[in-house]
Amino acid sequence: MTNGAEIALAEHSENSITVEIERPIEPQIGIPFVALREGQCKFPLGHNNDPPTRFYGDSTPIGSPYCFAHRQLAYRPVPRR
Repeated sequence: MTNGAEIALAEHSENSITVEIERPIEPQIGIPFVALREGQCKFPLGHNNDPPTRFYGDSTPIGSPYCFAHRQLAYRPVPRR
């Protein structure tokens, strides 16, 4: 690896040629659980069925585990019947 890039190998089936392609590694979005601090958004990122491994991490209002946008998603009002 060089300068944050990973090497991908591609094979060409006709001539059996192996080619190395250098592409940048995409930065991870969010922060890991162990890095979360008080006042950071603890909204889990990823798919619903995946265990949460990264969290949003933006600043939160005092006393809330979530930032304003994720608080809107987490605490939806119950519709009246």
